[in-house]
Amino acid sequence: MRINDKQFITTDKGDKAADTKKAEAKRGQGAKKASSASASADSVRLSSRSRDIAEIALQLKEASEVREELVSELRAKIKDGTYHVSGGDIASKIMDKALNNIF
Repeated sequence: MRINDKQFITTDKGDKAADTKKAEAKRGQGAKKASSASASADSVRLSSRSRDIAEIALQLKEASEVREELVSELRAKIKDGTYHVSGGDIASKIMDKALNNIF
């Protein structure tokens, strides 16, 4: 018996094709066993921190982007005429936004 360069087992006394088929079958069975063993051994475990992050992300998705209390308060002030903003504050915000867009 000897192993040729293609790793097929052949014997001097028998059918080389049959021996080659047997060797291929053995290799295939070994690969199947290895893949089924690794598939059953795979698992995923999440740390408590990753679960906390996922929970916070879900809460953020469900949270409203609009702060309703603040909006209703500002609407009431505008309606009553009691909402006043200084010109300096407006100019400052305009400049901040303009500079942020440039850089």
